[in-house]
Amino acid sequence: NTPLHYFCTNWSGKSLSRLLQLLDPDSVASVLDAFVRLGANVNAANDSGETPIFKAISNRFVRKVLMSSLLAKGADPLRVTHRGDLILHYAARQGNFT
Repeated sequence: NTPLHYFCTNWSGKSLSRLLQLLDPDSVASVLDAFVRLGANVNAANDSGETPIFKAISNRFVRKVLMSSLLAKGADPLRVTHRGDLILHYAARQGNFT
């Protein structure tokens, strides 16, 4: 996983929820923007073929802003993992339709 994969996966939990209440609503998007400005590739795949968008869909705390930001930065929503999964498969398995 790249640092961007880690960010998309792990920016969650009670501490993050409290932090986001104190910060600007666009703070998560701003951090993602910084990753991209510093050279992070929004379509970089890990060993399973997952790009950061696959990690973001699992983050129930900041999923919407991560998904929107990644797509705005050029993340490919049609990428397929090595198992043949699309992001839609990940969303369906988790019931993430919002």
